[in-house]
Amino acid sequence: MLEDIAATPIGEISLRKPARATADTTLLDVVTHMRERRRGGTIIEDENGHIIGIFTEYDLMLRVNHQNQDWHKTAVKDVMTEKPVRVLAEESLATAMRRMKQGSFRHLPVVNEDGSTVGIVSIRDILNHIVEHFPEVFINLPPDPDHEARRRWGG
Repeated sequence: MLEDIAATPIGEISLRKPARATADTTLLDVVTHMRERRRGGTIIEDENGHIIGIFTEYDLMLRVNHQNQDWHKTAVKDVMTEKPVRVLAEESLATAMRRMKQGSFRHLPVVNEDGSTVGIVSIRDILNHIVEHFPEVFINLPPDPDHEARRRWGG
């Protein structure tokens, strides 16, 4: 079962539509859009819709100079991660997880063979997918309110 989940093509899991912006979009607009859409990352595209970067919560915390009173007017191209690591929609969930671990990423753009954006996968999306297949391991609320846990982790 675990091997089947690991081999699942990343394009088959429930992907959320990514937040998108162009390179000249201000940080205020990007961060506002991320907050409104409840996204941890934004794909930065050129005028032809090709991915040129990604801006994440991590970039906001570590790359943005918050000492500058006008940081929110900065163009996202000045602080985004250029040429982000991507995962093809056909590649496995295990491949995506390996890339996330190796690069310490929490978000990966998902693309088709032609490079067009399919979505963005986050560690949350992957965990949700795994939980759907192993709910008894992750959700330990008793099905019966009168049931009491007999072991430390609710078993």
